[in-house]
Amino acid sequence: MGVRFGTLSTKVAQNALPANATETVIYIVGPMILATDSVAVLFHWFITLVVGTGTTVIAVRMRRGTTTAGGLIGASNWSQTVAAGQTICMAGVYFDVFFASVTSYCLTVTQTGASGAGTVQDGTLAAFIL
Repeated sequence: MGVRFGTLSTKVAQNALPANATETVIYIVGPMILATDSVAVLFHWFITLVVGTGTTVIAVRMRRGTTTAGGLIGASNWSQTVAAGQTICMAGVYFDVFFASVTSYCLTVTQTGASGAGTVQDGTLAAFIL
């Protein structure tokens, strides 16, 4: 007997990166209909972007919900030291254990020190209900 895992994914960027250090929602998946007891959700994400002027660090975060006010998944952000104009690719895998029946998730990006907008070139966010 086979098992099929529930999945959601997106490649559609929701917002452009601003010309400042504002945390910005890039990808949203959901709402996901989860079991009413605890459930594990596995995330796979990647993003390729051109770093904006003045940017020294790119920070990526996973959050519950569709805004930057959502609960942070993981102890901190995933970050990379960068130089303006550089093209970078970042990727990651992470778990969340959640106790609600419906929720969405989002991937956010912050350009620390930015004085010019960066450009998202490619990426995805995929969620697998386990």
